[in-house]
Amino acid sequence: MNTADSRLDGLPSHVIAWLQAGARALRDGRRAQAVSLLQQACAAAPEHPEPLRYLALAMLQGRDPQAARQLLEQALRLAPEDALLHSDLGAALAAADQIDAALDAWRHAVRYDPQLAQAWFNLGRNLQLQGETTAAIDALHQACALLPQALPPRILLGDALVHAGRFHDAIAQYRAALAVHPACGDAWRGLSNIKTLPLTDADAALLRAQLARPDLAEPDRIAMLYALAAC
Repeated sequence: MNTADSRLDGLPSHVIAWLQAGARALRDGRRAQAVSLLQQACAAAPEHPEPLRYLALAMLQGRDPQAARQLLEQALRLAPEDALLHSDLGAALAAADQIDAALDAWRHAVRYDPQLAQAWFNLGRNLQLQGETTAAIDALHQACALLPQALPPRILLGDALVHAGRFHDAIAQYRAALAVHPACGDAWRGLSNIKTLPLTDADAALLRAQLARPDLAEPDRIAMLYALAAC
């Protein structure tokens, strides 16, 4: 798997500086400046895929998925087995509502790099949206294995397991999320929605304790109050 530094191998130092400055500008909301810097990098290193990828990300942020797709396809002609390029292409295709093509791109990404957690997550999330629950569960299991402390894949896996009728497995995922973040509203929401296996008195006590936290986000508070009412 490529590291961030190794992806820049072969680029002159001034092009790397443009990429880094462009990434900072994009992060800080200075998109026009970012695009200008990244276009300079692409022009200076037309045979390297990474400047094209950076510029594609700027296009995605600017809600121009077609431009992003063209740039990523150009980059893939230079590096056809680059998993991250396939993963980013999936994001561009999904943003353009080309879901079947996006799913194929994410499948390519995880085939070339089975350790690419974001691609597994996006694949699983979008498979579930398409109603392909069994395949979604498999992909989300992979994402959770790679990112055991991350909440979104764990919650989505729990939701997919509920959809499949695997309630005990879903509860295990929601409770694993709560072990990471006891005030995770989505996990409490998931648990409280499984009516055949109701929350316990111990859950109610934990909910009350977490609701007293001063740093509780409002969406979490609302979900937890709903769960407490279900106890």
